[in-house]
Order: sequence, then C-alpha cells, then structure tokens
Amino acid sequence: MQKKTGISGAHNQDAFLESIEMTEAKIVGPKYTDARFPGLIEYEFQLPARAANGPNTGKIIRFKKAEKKTTYDPARLSDAKVADMSNKAAKKAENYFRNNPDKRECSVQID
Repeated sequence: MQKKTGISGAHNQDAFLESIEMTEAKIVGPKYTDARFPGLIEYEFQLPARAANGPNTGKIIRFKKAEKKTTYDPARLSDAKVADMSNKAAKKAENYFRNNPDKRECSVQID
C-alpha cells in the first residue's frame, strides 16, 4: 500500500493556500500561470517532515521533496465552472477509454 502524500483536494487556490498555512508547508518556487489557461495556477511546494518521537515530537525536522499542485483562482473561475469543466473532461475520458480499453492515458480538451 502506498502512503498518500501531498495536499489532496484543495484545487481552489484559497483552500490550497489555507492548507499550506495550516500544515506549515512552504511554497518553493514562483507560481506558474499560462496565458492559454487564465485562472489556473501551478504551485511547487514542500510539506514538512516532523519528528515522530523523542523530545522534538511534532516539530519540523526537514522539508520533504517538492510537489506540484494546480489550483484555480476563484475570482476568475467559479466553483461551478470548474465542476462543469471537470465533469466534461471526465465524460470525454470515459468515452475514450470505453472505445480504447488497451490505453492507460488520455488528454482531453475542454472549451
């Protein structure tokens, strides 16, 4: 069984930044935005590793390997719009895999 890492969910930028603050993670690079996808922002961040026992239990001892997270700016994309886009992408992927059962990846475009 693989241990889950990262900050799951929290694709809304505000929720993600709140999770960063709550977990004491740190953002380690500039946020990346692509003019082709206004409202989408990619962050690179590191979660803290904490001491599991001893006198420093719970204290940050280092930071884990950097991870990436794509979020959306709720000022530019509403939760409803993102949910609609996600549903459309899932439907396109479902149709693709139904017609191509030997494939394991697909890329879809949403208008």
